[in-house]
Amino acid sequence: MYIIDSKTIVTPQNGLNIYRGRTESSIISMEPEITDIGVKPEADILLAGTLKKRKSKGMILAGNMGDPYNDLEKEYGLMRKSLRYISFYDFGIVITTRRELLLRDIDLLKEINRKTKAVVEIPIPSIEIEKLKLIDGGSLGERIALMESLSKEEIPFIINIYPLVPYVNDDPVVLKSMLGVLQSYKPAAIDLGGAKIPLIKKQMDFFYLEYQKRFPEEYGKYIDVHGRSKEIIIDSEIELRDEVRRTATKIGALWSPPEILDWKRKYENKQMGDQITFDFGTE
Repeated sequence: MYIIDSKTIVTPQNGLNIYRGRTESSIISMEPEITDIGVKPEADILLAGTLKKRKSKGMILAGNMGDPYNDLEKEYGLMRKSLRYISFYDFGIVITTRRELLLRDIDLLKEINRKTKAVVEIPIPSIEIEKLKLIDGGSLGERIALMESLSKEEIPFIINIYPLVPYVNDDPVVLKSMLGVLQSYKPAAIDLGGAKIPLIKKQMDFFYLEYQKRFPEEYGKYIDVHGRSKEIIIDSEIELRDEVRRTATKIGALWSPPEILDWKRKYENKQMGDQITFDFGTE
């Protein structure tokens, strides 16, 4: 762990980055070389000052630079403190997390959702326990606990089927079975994301190294067909999207990535009408 001395906490595009660094063993990482976790200990104070000055309300995005409910959050409680200010100043929140620790703050999420909108994104690339650990790290049990509690409390959540790894979790038949299980939790959206994932140089090196290490047989098949390309190519994209569309339509959930993105961006003031927020971004 290391301390980040920062003067800002929210990006111009409303990204909230309290922690920085890779907090889970994902096969795809935005910053693969950063395995330690950095923390901004004054994050809540910086956030309060920022939100107080904002002339327009909007949706705040937490979790794009690392899971905000990592183990350090147990000690620092910065996400909970931040949620208090987000609620006080009537902003909305979108949180991406794999961790059950989020349920500690269910009271604040309910409070925000009554006034504006609170959304939780849960990455679930597989419900096969060993594959999940190798693709994205973390526990399936924690994610199920999240879905159960959020559904019970009527807090909308998105199932994010990402990342798709060729020959590992891209079989349409297996996905159909997985969706049959997940639909019972009543997600607001099921997001397959991009079936072709571009990789910048450092991501590319990290991904192929980890792909070969974690799934050597599948890696060999992929290299034989596609080589070491600059994007991850999923051959079954159309079939996968059809399965997601059918399941989502049946339960009244969103499934189109552009529509899901628009929905997340839209700020809803349930007390005074609707406004439109800013695009998301990163620091």
